[in-house]
Amino acid sequence: MADRGIEDMVEIDELNPATLLFNLANRYKRDDIYTYVGPILLAANPFKAVPRLDTPELKAECMNIKDDPAPLQLKKNLQPHIWVVSCLAYR
Repeated sequence: MADRGIEDMVEIDELNPATLLFNLANRYKRDDIYTYVGPILLAANPFKAVPRLDTPELKAECMNIKDDPAPLQLKKNLQPHIWVVSCLAYR
């Protein structure tokens, strides 16, 4: 597993509780509190503010998904975020 962790845990080769928890812990340490499991978004409470998760640039990038002709391809290029999941649900 990469030092950064895997954004979509469906891509983990050996899927078991240990690898899932290891991946979530790595991402949590880097303040990457959102992680995909296929179409599901896991959110780990950071117990602090993470300002880079609420920028106007990130919001605009995520909102583009609702008008994109290939939204699932665009989803792979974006970091996991609640706005991506909500835009896909809206679409």
